[in-house]
Amino acid sequence: TTCFLPSSPLFLPFRVCRVQTVISQRDFIANEGETMSVTQEIAEMDGLELALRENPADFKSWEALVNRAEAKDDLSLIRTVYEGCLKEFPLFFGYWNRFAQAEARHAEKASPDVPNYNSALEVYSRGVGSGVPHSVDLWQHYCKFAEEKVDSVDYVRSVFQSATSTVGSDYRAHVVWDMYIAFEEKHNNAEGVAEIYKRVLSLPIEQLERYWTEFQSKLENSKGMNFLLAAEKPDYIRRQHEDHKLLDAEIKSTIKSRREDIYTAAMAEKQKRDEFEQKIHSGTGRSYYTVDPLLEDQLQNWRDYISFEVENGTIETIFKITWRRRAFLIGLLKFTIGRAVCM
Repeated sequence: TTCFLPSSPLFLPFRVCRVQTVISQRDFIANEGETMSVTQEIAEMDGLELALRENPADFKSWEALVNRAEAKDDLSLIRTVYEGCLKEFPLFFGYWNRFAQAEARHAEKASPDVPNYNSALEVYSRGVGSGVPHSVDLWQHYCKFAEEKVDSVDYVRSVFQSATSTVGSDYRAHVVWDMYIAFEEKHNNAEGVAEIYKRVLSLPIEQLERYWTEFQSKLENSKGMNFLLAAEKPDYIRRQHEDHKLLDAEIKSTIKSRREDIYTAAMAEKQKRDEFEQKIHSGTGRSYYTVDPLLEDQLQNWRDYISFEVENGTIETIFKITWRRRAFLIGLLKFTIGRAVCM
């Protein structure tokens, strides 16, 4: 565990912030009540600094410090606090998102006409890279931010491709798939939309049946050949269509039959996992990391789920379910150690 010494750069902005506060106090405070309020705030910042020097895994102190940094809206302090907090608790996807949003907010303040969002994009990239790579929520925020703030279609598409490659098979990955489909439809990329459906229909995710219904509708209503040929690209279909030996209706029937086989197999795999996932996502379950301990029935569900994947899954599914459970246990262990140090 990293321990930050009193001379550590982590705490330097805290001292700078306090000096700036004192200067502000001398220049602008007119009454004793306000002076006492500022003095109390400085003392509280000192207390949080001391608590974190003694125990960097003290989450409550980090939480209080993050909120104070956000309230002051000083970018240097915000960066320092989030860097320290996320070093200790990298699994908090919400803090990665808040950090990136703070960077974006300051970029817009610095240059309202042409903001430079590179720092915000870098935070998101780090979050899904080394922080919580299998967090559907963080990928969703990243994709949304990129689509709203970045002009390059190729860049945004690359973010969606990375997101779906990393978390696309997650049980509740539909939030990302829906955004990706809408993005390609907005840019009139029929072939791209067809490729997305081709991928998603092979995955045992919660909204699989809805995607099958949507695909059939799009297939039936498609008029151009881009969607049809992208949906299924065997050379003989392409060749026979060009020779006018295969009518569009026959092509659609062939494509639907091939995709239905894949969809049926994926649905069977989904149904095997429904019970485990529903317990994770239910009101008493836990689908993302918090510092609250898991209940015994929640832990048992994770054990049963991993055992199922070991017996029936692939290397990929075993890795992902193990990572998800590991994320909970590592976070819980760190928080427990932090509490023990405080006692």
